Amino acid sequence: MEPRGIFVIKDKENAVAQIEHLCKKYNSKNAANNVQSVALFKAYCRETISMLETCFATEMQGVTRCKRFVEAFLYTDDINNTQAATIQIFDMLMQLRNIAQNATLIKDLPSCKKLTELSTEDAIAAATDLIKSDIVKGIAKSWILGTKIKDAIEISDIRKYYNDQIEELQKELHEEQREISPIEQFLMDKFNAEIGYCDIASTKTGIGAAKEVVGLLDIAHKNINKFEQQLDNMTLQISTPY
Repeated sequence: MEPRGIFVIKDKENAVAQIEHLCKKYNSKNAANNVQSVALFKAYCRETISMLETCFATEMQGVTRCKRFVEAFLYTDDINNTQAATIQIFDMLMQLRNIAQNATLIKDLPSCKKLTELSTEDAIAAATDLIKSDIVKGIAKSWILGTKIKDAIEISDIRKYYNDQIEELQKELHEEQREISPIEQFLMDKFNAEIGYCDIASTKTGIGAAKEVVGLLDIAHKNINKFEQQLDNMTLQISTPY
């Protein structure tokens, strides 16, 4: 099973450590017979589910899919099925380990907010390459583009990144046909606020045609205000698809 979607990790280092512990623990255990092998496998499943609930925000659909995948194996006593499933769960855990390792604090996601705080002259100069201008961190290039398509990161790249995250969240909600959870709402507000900063920065620097920015500023300020009213000491970490 390939984990997909947006994952929110409660503590990056703890998640990586627990996943690695799980893999080592059950990779080294041997069963004397088929009955013990099935029992061992089910213990593996239960500990995996517990790890997911402890380390990840289970309101997000990505981790919910992982839980359902593992939970389905708790009802099998077929040794052939458990042997194949052990490999599948291990592969899933390795991918989750990579997801956790690549997670970043939500407050450290790429943002054009700093660009909006510069003078118009400095903002125009900085907008040609947000990495080089130190508006966003260099590592953000991999988050935004995934591959080295071009050298410079611009406002439009940041905006597209957050649009993609909103579309991913909306897709997950549509698939489940359910109401948005509090943490998903927080992320949605965050992504909309960041798009707001992009629109303000675009207007300030004169990037884009006038018809593309007319009417956006009121929406931008509204979304930013809504998000900033929620802000506290947010320490969750997030891993998002490109």
